[in-house]
Amino acid sequence: MAGTTLPATTPAAQLDIPALRRAVASAVARSFDKPGVPAPASGASPQQLDMVCGLLKRLVWKAYQARVVKKVRVTIDASDEPDVACLKGMQPHKVLGKGIHGAAWLMKDAKTVAKVGEVYLEKEHSVTRDFDRARREFAIARAAGEAGVAPAVKDAFFCCSNDDACYYVIVMEYVPGTDLHTWNKTASAAKKADMRERLLRRTAKLLEAGIEHMDLHAGNVMVTPAGDPVIIDFSLAAWARRGTDGAEDADSVNRIYSKTESMEDIVRYVAHTLIAAGDVHVGAGGNAAAEGTQKKSSARTRSGK
Repeated sequence: MAGTTLPATTPAAQLDIPALRRAVASAVARSFDKPGVPAPASGASPQQLDMVCGLLKRLVWKAYQARVVKKVRVTIDASDEPDVACLKGMQPHKVLGKGIHGAAWLMKDAKTVAKVGEVYLEKEHSVTRDFDRARREFAIARAAGEAGVAPAVKDAFFCCSNDDACYYVIVMEYVPGTDLHTWNKTASAAKKADMRERLLRRTAKLLEAGIEHMDLHAGNVMVTPAGDPVIIDFSLAAWARRGTDGAEDADSVNRIYSKTESMEDIVRYVAHTLIAAGDVHVGAGGNAAAEGTQKKSSARTRSGK
């Protein structure tokens, strides 16, 4: 029989089914690629579905973790304030956010934001990859601003302070508003649908400008008081590859607005999808018989000793 027959009595931890893992990963990917599209009808009873969900939960969670890039949380403290000597006379007021590659500071004029990140030198003070990455971010952020999808870049430069620490600084216009994650919490379904379409148009404009953001999540989108999305943080962005269709950025937008956001929803989506496709078989009455799915027992167990 094609597909995998799941046993009702075998814990998920004991399952060792590469084909099932691949089927789960594929179903999880579809839940992101086509948000809001319901899973195909599986015909499974509630009892059968609950049983399959229980067995698949761990596999789905692992596939979900592999699909979603984990963000690194960085603690912000007063010692992170940039060296004023490196800011060309600008005075930092407060930090707006911090990522792996730098912190965004609102200046006291309330009109300017400076992203400040440290770059590291080798012992011989030769230029390292940090400078190359920073230069790329300079150019891409400027191009994105000119395309009208990101804050306008006013200046970009390197500087070194008296203690030999070197920084890169990107000076941008301040975009008032809130991040998309916060905005989504109170937005209506209709407004969310409209925002999703607006963001997809923004990613298309990025691609027209030859840019792939590569890290587009709700924390990297600001929503202005007028409701316009503005894309920020191009530290991981890249110039678009020849022939690319921008699918990764579009996929990121779809993931933000996927209707299968909770783990329970995703597990049930995957269960329906796998049963309907014949990747998983369940018996009548909520039972399922094992067929080549369990790890082989030891010789000691088989011999009955």
